[in-house]
Amino acid sequence: MRTPLLLILVLLLISGCGKKYTSHLYDDTVRGSRVDAVRLSTADANLSRLVKAMLQKRDIAISDRALLTLQAEATTYSHHCNNPLTCSYDATYDGFVKLTLMRQMHPLYMVQSDYHGRLTPKLLESLWEQMTEELELR
Repeated sequence: MRTPLLLILVLLLISGCGKKYTSHLYDDTVRGSRVDAVRLSTADANLSRLVKAMLQKRDIAISDRALLTLQAEATTYSHHCNNPLTCSYDATYDGFVKLTLMRQMHPLYMVQSDYHGRLTPKLLESLWEQMTEELELR
């Protein structure tokens, strides 16, 4: 009786250790596309710098003539709450980052993740990898 219960607990612990992303595919026509260039849309200068560096590593150009737009957003949660019952979510994460791939202002795919600490290039790269893997981008 103990062995099956222990096995179930171990499986639950292992399954909860993976990186969790929230993603949504809006338009399946993007699957398998080749991405050589994108337009970059972001209001945050620091995020823009991080995304440009990530795209440059992958030989993806940033061009105003590109058919696809990569919209990048990052939000930092406020930690001014004193009541742990009403702001437990804000105490757990420091913010989230979201990448949305769009064509002519229509979303094709979105992926986002919460983060602890500071927004890092590694987190952005993992979101891009998630996107290219799910969409089978070349």
